[in-house]
Amino acid sequence: MNNSFGSFPMLARLTATALALFGLTVGALRAQESAAAELLQRVPDELGLCLVVHDLRGNVDRLRNSAWLAKLKENALVQGILNGKEVRDLQLFEDHLKKHLQFDLAFLRDEILGDAVVFAYQPAPAGQNHEMGLFLLKARNAAALSDVIAKINSFQSNSGELTTLEQRRHKDHVYFRRVHQKATHYYFQQGALLALTNREELIHALLDRGPGAAAPRRELWSKAGMANAVATLILNPRVFDADLAAQRAAKVGPEAVLGESVVRLWKGLDGVLIGLQADGALELNVTLSARPDSEAAKIWSVPPAAPSDLWRRFPDNALVSATGQLDFAALLKQLQTLLPENDARNLDLQVLKNLGALGLDVTREILPNIGPDLGFAVTLPEGKGMPRAIVALAAKSAPKEAPVDQMLLKSVQLFVGLAVFEHNRKNNDGPIQIRTVQQGPIEVKYLAQDKLFPPGVQPAIALKGGYLLFASAPEAIADFRAEALPAAAANEAPLVKIAPREWSRLMITHRQAMIDHLVQKNKDAPAAAANVVDGIAAGFDLFQSLTVSQRVGGGQAAWIVRLTPKKN
Repeated sequence: MNNSFGSFPMLARLTATALALFGLTVGALRAQESAAAELLQRVPDELGLCLVVHDLRGNVDRLRNSAWLAKLKENALVQGILNGKEVRDLQLFEDHLKKHLQFDLAFLRDEILGDAVVFAYQPAPAGQNHEMGLFLLKARNAAALSDVIAKINSFQSNSGELTTLEQRRHKDHVYFRRVHQKATHYYFQQGALLALTNREELIHALLDRGPGAAAPRRELWSKAGMANAVATLILNPRVFDADLAAQRAAKVGPEAVLGESVVRLWKGLDGVLIGLQADGALELNVTLSARPDSEAAKIWSVPPAAPSDLWRRFPDNALVSATGQLDFAALLKQLQTLLPENDARNLDLQVLKNLGALGLDVTREILPNIGPDLGFAVTLPEGKGMPRAIVALAAKSAPKEAPVDQMLLKSVQLFVGLAVFEHNRKNNDGPIQIRTVQQGPIEVKYLAQDKLFPPGVQPAIALKGGYLLFASAPEAIADFRAEALPAAAANEAPLVKIAPREWSRLMITHRQAMIDHLVQKNKDAPAAAANVVDGIAAGFDLFQSLTVSQRVGGGQAAWIVRLTPKKN
């Protein structure tokens, strides 16, 4: 039980223990904002990093009723983890708790750490040794907290680890100085509240903060919608200002211009928050909050444009699909501002040369009529075969006298035709054929040559539903919807979507090949390699979707990674 309370690294391990117990948590989360908000209110502003964990007890309880987790525990890979060294070490730690302090991890989790825990930290400046850390918790049971503290102090005093326990006073408050063999710490207890730190001035600052004190960290946490998060990491961007400025000063040329843009954006941030939420699905939320007077705040306060409808055109069961919106005209201008004058002029000339060959004005006719929607998707065919890929770029039938979509299609077909002609002229392994297939009103051009292209690959191109499509096979174009499905109400713009169950199907289809690869590459035994492949495939099959989406508004930009378990 060395250092169980007397060293800050041990406190970090205790916190990690609690987080490990809750780390697999999923299920409906009932907000307990009061305890976490109270702790955040007390954290001094000078601490740059802050980890908030709340409702540990409730989430572990709900975890026990999670159907998907019960199935996950049966997974061979998970069984290996549960029987691994880390879990055994955790069991040994619990054995020490029971032997020397007469409580176990369940008691520590439920009665002491269960309501809310905050760990705040400020790294030391370069070349100095003045790091600051603060550990706060709000226990469910104040008497139990007092008893735990008394037991730890008694045990460490009897073992000689704790050499001094000194009562001190700040104004009307009493706190304690603990001199351990390896470090000195200070703690303050008031009912169910405990504060522990390595710096005495932090105890004073905490005690001086009244309930009405400004708490920007708490306000950011609430504004970002993290009050219902199981765990949230809050970062003060000012902690990294000096490092970013130093990196910027070391750059030259285009890298320096880009670095200046990054520094300018960073300085416009009030906070960076990373939150884990569990409400049916497991969500990781990364939120950037802008300062009210910053350029980012102006951008992120503008209501976003309607998200791309490509999500409702791609197949729902795609292995992976991604969409976005890109203003090509604005991108060209932005690239020019980041480049030195000569390079910017050369870029402009290259664009005019390559796109202007279509006979249209690049900036006035071509760029405004392509995009902003673009994306790609990869799907599995029925049975065995190569996955099918498709890339989609929105293209308008304008200007009327020379529609850009038709001009682009004909230009690509001309370029491909010349390349095919040149290949066939120089090679005797069978000609590449340019074929046409009619899919309803859509004409699809594709290439065919069995020796050159893998089975199932026949590069294809078509115009469909306002999009210029490039696909690995005509079937991928047939799967693309000409009319988007009805939109569902949402305040997020999807960016990436993955279908884990399709990945499971892919692994099962190619199971033996993957086993052979692991055996050859890692020298695994065939049985062990089979367990890895089967374990990952079974794990994938537990989930319906993995999505990445974006939400902008109110001076904030958030990116949400959401893992949704399957319903049955």
